[in-house]
Amino acid sequence: MGSDLSGKAAIVTGSSRGIGRAIAMGLAARGAAVTVSYLKNAERADEVVRTIRDQGGAALAVPADLSQRGEVTRLFDTAEDASGR
Repeated sequence: MGSDLSGKAAIVTGSSRGIGRAIAMGLAARGAAVTVSYLKNAERADEVVRTIRDQGGAALAVPADLSQRGEVTRLFDTAEDASGR
C-alpha cells in the first residue's frame, strides 16, 4: 500500500467511522502515528485506536469540536505531545 510513513504523524478528523476510519487505518498500516479525532462517539473512536494498536500501530483518540478554535489548538497540541512530532 504505497510509501512508508514510519516516523510521520497524522491527525484524521471524523475517524471514528466511515471514510475517516478507513483513512486512519490506512495511514497506521503504513506506519504513521495516528490521532483519531472525533466529536461524539468515544466508544467508536476507542475501537479504532484499539484496532490500530492491536495491529502494532500507534494511535490516540482525542475528542474535539472543530468549530471551536481552542479545541483545534488542543487537538494539535495533544497530537504533537503524544507523537513527539
